[in-house]
Amino acid sequence: LYLLTGQYAQAEEMLTKAQKESNNNQFSQKDIAEFATLYIKQGNYSKVEEILLETIEVKEELYGVDSRHLLTSLNQLAELYWIKGEYIEADQYSDRAVKIAFDIYGIESLKYASSLKLQARIAKTIGDFDHAINDYNRALTTQKKLLGEEHIAVASTLIEKAITEFLKNKEAEGILETLTKSATIVEKQLGKENPLYAEMLQY
Repeated sequence: LYLLTGQYAQAEEMLTKAQKESNNNQFSQKDIAEFATLYIKQGNYSKVEEILLETIEVKEELYGVDSRHLLTSLNQLAELYWIKGEYIEADQYSDRAVKIAFDIYGIESLKYASSLKLQARIAKTIGDFDHAINDYNRALTTQKKLLGEEHIAVASTLIEKAITEFLKNKEAEGILETLTKSATIVEKQLGKENPLYAEMLQY
C-alpha cells in the first residue's frame, strides 16, 4: 500500500522491519522484489543494482545459473539497466530471463510472456523494431490463450505493439484498428473514467 500511494519512507521502514523479523534475517524473493521496486521509484538506482547483483550471485551459487529462483531478479535488473539507458546490459539480462522462463515454464506461462514483453521494450528502445514486434506477438499468443482476448494485460501488450509498428512504419496498416480494439477492451473492463482509458485515447 505504501508503494502504491508513494509513501516510500514508510514502505522502506516496513520492508526493513519485515526482513529483520524473517527467519535467519534473510531477504525473501518477495522482499527483494519489493525493495527493488521501492528504490527504482525513488531513483536510487545504485542501491537497486547492488541488491539485485548480490541476489543473483547468491542464488546462482545456491541453485545454479539456470534456476527459476533467478527469474524475478534478472528481469528487474534488466528493467533497471533499461531505465538507466544501459541497453547492452539490459538486453543481456533480459535475454537470460526469457531463456530461463521458456526452459522452466514453457510457452504457456505468464512468466514467459512477461519476460518477453520486457525484452520487446528494450528492443523497441534501441530501434530493433522487428525483434520487438516478434516478442510482442509471442507474448500476445500466450496472454490470449491464458487470459482471454479481452483481458487488460492483452490490451496493454496490443498498445505497445501498435506503437512499435508505428515507429517502424507510420503508414503500416492496422495500427489504428489495434489501438481502437485496445481502447474498447479497457473501456469494457475498467470504464471510461479510468486513467488508462484516457491515456489510450491520446494515441
